[in-house]
Amino acid sequence: MSNAIQALLAAALLTVSGSALANPRDAVCGNDCAAWVSFGGENFNIPMQVTEDGKGWVKDFVAETAMGRVELNNLWMDPDPMILFGIGVVNFTSSPLLFSFGFSTPISLSGTVGANSQISYTLTDGAGDGVTLAPFFGPNVLVAQDFDATLKGTNKGVDIGQACSTALCGPYSGSNVLNFSTTQVMMGATVSFVLTGQDAAGLSGFVVQTPIPEPATYLMMGLGVAGLLLRRRFNR
Repeated sequence: MSNAIQALLAAALLTVSGSALANPRDAVCGNDCAAWVSFGGENFNIPMQVTEDGKGWVKDFVAETAMGRVELNNLWMDPDPMILFGIGVVNFTSSPLLFSFGFSTPISLSGTVGANSQISYTLTDGAGDGVTLAPFFGPNVLVAQDFDATLKGTNKGVDIGQACSTALCGPYSGSNVLNFSTTQVMMGATVSFVLTGQDAAGLSGFVVQTPIPEPATYLMMGLGVAGLLLRRRFNR
């Protein structure tokens, strides 16, 4: 995990209001779900809509400069938690251009957690001289982390997305099991890549994680089911 990625994710967390860090047991977006994009030396904060039950979403956000164009076609951030995205970019220049997207959502997870990720991309060779999409930070396009209330970050171990020069790339997927001794209150993900000149790309993917019941929890669930079965049998 590079220091640059951790700095980007931590900076995104510091832009939120802080209520999610103060009260992790009620994980809803409120003002704390955040999204941004950077390309061609310019940064854009992406306006977030929030549903009545506290989930964040974005649809059809567009930003364009003389150097390129980005479209966040769909973004869904569920503090349960999940980040689901669909991205489109175009490089107007004749040189490779860096595009970086960042997403963060409140969560409330501790103990044993299962994490999964997936990303795929389609590439369009606009100049007829070949097209390549390559990670900018390290070996992966998609990088995901969790943060506790002190902003200490833990990489989820599901970073994915390699360099590709074909029309269809992926899907690439990752999975991991983590054990947290402290409650994690924020999940962050970055999608950062360099795209060759005069070319376009579309990317879609997700990061999701869910608690895994401990053995004692499974035992209690089993005892509960057994109790119901015995009660039905007794009532007969």
